[in-house]
Amino acid sequence: MLNNKQLLRQTVLSCLLFFCWVMGPAGSSGLAQETPRRPNIVVILVDDLRSDDLACTGNPFVKTPHIDRIAREGMIFRNCFASTPLCSPVRASILTGLYAHKHGIVNNIDRSPQTHRMMTFQRVLHNSGYETGFVGKWHMGLDSTPRPGFDYWVGIPGQGTSFNPVINEQRVAKLTAGHVTDVLNERALQFVKRDREKPFLLYLPHKAVHPELLQREDGSISDPAAANFIPALRHRHLYEDAKIPRRPSYAKTPRGKSALLRKIGDLPPLGADTVTKDEKIRDRLRMLAAIDEGVGQLYDALKRNGQLDNTIFIVTSDHGYFYGEHGLSVERRLAYEDDVLLLNNELIFWIDEIIREVKPDIVISHHPQETVDVHNVCARATYEPFAKQIILVDTPGAASSNLKSFNFTKRPKPLYPFEDTTEPELIVKVSKDVHN
Repeated sequence: MLNNKQLLRQTVLSCLLFFCWVMGPAGSSGLAQETPRRPNIVVILVDDLRSDDLACTGNPFVKTPHIDRIAREGMIFRNCFASTPLCSPVRASILTGLYAHKHGIVNNIDRSPQTHRMMTFQRVLHNSGYETGFVGKWHMGLDSTPRPGFDYWVGIPGQGTSFNPVINEQRVAKLTAGHVTDVLNERALQFVKRDREKPFLLYLPHKAVHPELLQREDGSISDPAAANFIPALRHRHLYEDAKIPRRPSYAKTPRGKSALLRKIGDLPPLGADTVTKDEKIRDRLRMLAAIDEGVGQLYDALKRNGQLDNTIFIVTSDHGYFYGEHGLSVERRLAYEDDVLLLNNELIFWIDEIIREVKPDIVISHHPQETVDVHNVCARATYEPFAKQIILVDTPGAASSNLKSFNFTKRPKPLYPFEDTTEPELIVKVSKDVHN
């Protein structure tokens, strides 16, 4: 249980992390003299991406050069967690900033009508003047029709299909040709390339790296094995001789976990016979290659149209996946780090400009983040800041007592209309002597 000081510390750090993104480059001279441009926002959500599936997060053979560039030029969150390790609940948390017991999407049952009523950060952005685009898999119900808050909509019904998917583009059903990741990348690129006066949001939740299957209204799936991962044809021979790295818990039967040790029908006990097969892992990572190509296309398009330096670029996941740790494979509802830790997965580009400008005063926070915080990044970008000099704290070796020297300022109004404001939002200005 956190004490009051720890709770205050976490609240401050969480607020500051996202205020920093919307304040823009600043010197060390205090309050803003000009109102900065509101940033564009690109959010790419990869389905079931593990914390160690990327080259920049330590995978020894995967090639993800474009996501690696985002990580290299921006920031990697090394302590980010899924709020709920299950697809639909965590996606609702990303969109609303609420935990599952608050937003009500508690499993993968079809709750399409409910998701048409949710207050999401896209609606906040849309109502504040952003041009908003959705391209991808909604995955909170089977309905592919547009949700409120999007000017442009390309959805796939249910889980979609890996090749030649049917899409709902602006309420028109269209049969497309090619791999689903390429189809979504193409639509996303078209949206980003548009001529516009407004700032824009692109929310791109990919089908990949999810297996091929049909999800029913009751949440059940057509393939209980859930192991048919289908990459684009050009990538089907990637990593053929790659050796899959193993964690210490690989193929080991859980001990002291009575729920996992129960006998369930004809299923074998968890152990070496129930792990994810190596070739299935390779197929998942082959699917990732097309996503990485799409990241590169978006990056290049933003650079060409002069918008790259004014864009928040987020690459994240809904939750992880088991590669045989504890004998597990397709199950996702367990709070092991293999499933809930999005280590290094949430990559932010654009903040490096702030770091470069305010370097003497800035320290990067290492306090835990969650998927609900993606919502906070995006929603806060809609409000006009009243101070540019915002500092991230949690200096290595600095005692929490340093909070006493900070200047706390209450924000004059709620950040967005559905926020719980029982505790005031805080802005913190830190003097340089904190780092001494």
